[in-house]
Amino acid sequence: MAENPGIEQKEWAELNKKWDVLQKSGHTLSVSFQLVTDPNDKKRVMAIEVQQKIDDEWVTQVFQKIAGEAYGILGIQDMSVDGLLRAYNKYAQIEGIPKEGTAVVSMRRINNTTGEVRGYIKSAENSKITSLKRNYQDYYILNAIQEQLGVLTGEVSTGITVMKKRPSGISCHLTYE
Repeated sequence: MAENPGIEQKEWAELNKKWDVLQKSGHTLSVSFQLVTDPNDKKRVMAIEVQQKIDDEWVTQVFQKIAGEAYGILGIQDMSVDGLLRAYNKYAQIEGIPKEGTAVVSMRRINNTTGEVRGYIKSAENSKITSLKRNYQDYYILNAIQEQLGVLTGEVSTGITVMKKRPSGISCHLTYE
């Protein structure tokens, strides 16, 4: 489908297989890539963000070069769970949340350096309204929250879901497969 932007060969093959299956099943698919670089050294690639629009749903997959490497650059290194949630609440300025609605963003960890982020807005009646396009910053902050909660609880989770409700605020919970 596209030229490999620098993703590990095994992971690149898995992505291509997924895309082939989706297309053969009649799904519409568009894919774009962004290199996440160190702002102080643009030649240093820290991660690759893969934006996938499958039918009408956005899926963002992030492939880190070194696990947690961007935490310091994003200003989230050594933050507490409360600090990370405040940072995410400030960062995640999500438009279009209905008066009594909720924005839901989830991150599923695939391995120590890779994860997938999805988001959507739902009304008070819990019906899915629209998919949200998210990015590598969502991934890094949610990954850091998941890691911190894992240290606090001693549990190993496979993901995290954050809900931003109007008018009440933000909450999160770990997910397990």
